[in-house]
Order: sequence, then C-alpha cells, then structure tokens
Amino acid sequence: MSPPLGTMQEESKEKGATWRAISNQTIFSRVNISSWFGSEEEPYNVEQWASHTSNRNRTYQHLYGNQIDNTIMLAGGSYANWGLDLLWNQTTGEGVIGADLAVTAVSSSGFSGNIATTDVQAQKLVPVNSELMWNESYFRSYLTLYLNAKEALAEYYGAPTVRTRNSYDIPLANFTVKMRANHLEGSIAGGSVTSGISRARINRARLLMSTVHSRSTP
Repeated sequence: MSPPLGTMQEESKEKGATWRAISNQTIFSRVNISSWFGSEEEPYNVEQWASHTSNRNRTYQHLYGNQIDNTIMLAGGSYANWGLDLLWNQTTGEGVIGADLAVTAVSSSGFSGNIATTDVQAQKLVPVNSELMWNESYFRSYLTLYLNAKEALAEYYGAPTVRTRNSYDIPLANFTVKMRANHLEGSIAGGSVTSGISRARINRARLLMSTVHSRSTP
C-alpha cells in the first residue's frame, strides 16, 4: 500500500521540514454544498475528496496519528476560491492541523452571475461549514504561496474575464498560517477581504444585528 501522502511528504517531518505543501486537483476538505447545487440527500460534491471517504480518512489518521502539522493543501480548478482550516472534526471545529487553499484556476469560471449574486451564494456556504473561513467565486484566480521558517503567506489574485487580453491582476485576499498555529490568520480572519465572504464578516454582521435588536428591545 502506498503512503497516504507520498514518500517525500512522509519523510519531511523526520528530516525537519517545517511545512508540508500537498497539491490536489480539487479541495481536500468536505464542504456542504446543498445550498449551491447539492441536495440534502447528496450534500457533498462527488467529484471532490468528499466522495473518497476511506482515502480521506486514512490521510487524516496518518496526520493526526503521527502528529504531523503545518500541512498546506493546495488545489486548482475547483470552480471557486476557498480558504479553509484543515480539520477532521467538522462538528466541533477542533483539531485544526493546517490549511486547505484552492482557486478556480484562471481558465475556469466560478458560480454564475455577478459579484453580488456570487456573494449571496458564499453567504449561504460559509455558515454551514465550520472549516470554511472564506469563499469567493466571481473572479478567475490563482494564488501565490510563500513559505519561511515562521509562517506561510498565501495571496489570492483574480481577473473578471479571460475572454480579452487585459492587465487585471486584482488582489482578492491574503492571509497567513503561523508555524504550529495551524489555522488561517490575517485579512481573512479580520474580514477585510477585497472580494467574497469571510466568516469574520458574517460574525460581525450577526453581532451588529444582535446589538441593534437588544437596543431596540424595551
């Protein structure tokens, strides 16, 4: 049986490597998409890792069992931009061991519609997925990942169209994963993203509504 993460990744911790960057064709996290094109009977995308439960669980078991953290999953061609904490327990949100970062790919479109309608869709996705910190699906995008001994820095860029030659290279979001912290920090955690919906933005909106309601209640 081949190693869950491949031979080089298996040996990286023993050799003292700080980070493990693992490329995938699609996102590793299991995202409930019933508000998008899924259903209550089939809430997960069968074309993603979510439909390969045994292999996905075996990978998680290896990471947790061998105390391998600082893991960065990378994916392109996922038809949306995603910033997720890498965790197994979606119910409690505990046990984060890294980040799952994915983009549409420049040649792939995201959700249909304009920025406003794609933001509405993201507002439905984020609250029902405990690991999902940010979602954006209007721009065709790519990301750059910088690694050093203390942190991993991810920067997302996008263009509204590739039908014509243009110089658009719009910053969408950027964030860091601190060594051993194993979760998303930075602009996503603070909610100040250029495009898309972050969990922090939704939490602030809920807090504001709660404050307004409490002040208006006799």
